Amino acid sequence: MSLPRRALFTSQRISTPIPPSVPTRHKMESLNWVNIRTNQVFGAACYSYQDEQEASFCACSSLTGCGESCLNRSMLYECDDSNCKIGIPICTNRRFAELERVGGGLNRVQVMETSDRGRGVRATIILEPKQWIMEYVGEVITEADYERRVKCSPEVSWLACSLMPQLTGTIEVWIVGNKPRVAVVARSRNILLGEELAFDYNYYCFS
Repeated sequence: MSLPRRALFTSQRISTPIPPSVPTRHKMESLNWVNIRTNQVFGAACYSYQDEQEASFCACSSLTGCGESCLNRSMLYECDDSNCKIGIPICTNRRFAELERVGGGLNRVQVMETSDRGRGVRATIILEPKQWIMEYVGEVITEADYERRVKCSPEVSWLACSLMPQLTGTIEVWIVGNKPRVAVVARSRNILLGEELAFDYNYYCFS
């Protein structure tokens, strides 16, 4: 697991997060990170990512709509005009399209600085049970690249992350030779032989 260096030198922190019912949106430039809206495909994944998936067609009728029994829905396929003859609003299996229509769901969440664990995300509206909030996007890589990345990592990458009272370590950022170095430091108690190590994201830089 790589540590997000962009979080190391952020001066703006919220010690007590504001109530979600009264959101105050941060200026995105103050967070100093690039927000992506779609998946970023790299390397050989470009070829497999563009391969067309096996088609699925729903057999729903305009009387029942595309409910829980929709074939596409049960196979985790989203309906569109090419695989569903029922249009909006009767077809309710078009949630990715709905997310795009409302701007990717960005109006529903806000990146925030927490008082004790770096950045987090909070809701800016009341979210209903099972409501789709936003699409999870990121880097799309091949399984081979994944295996390579997993095998090329130090022991520290396997440390558990926790905010529970039983955590054993914390993170300290030091400047060594004008470059930031990150250390996992034991907290104020002995760590027993064979005890699993866990740490929090306590990112601070005092230099």
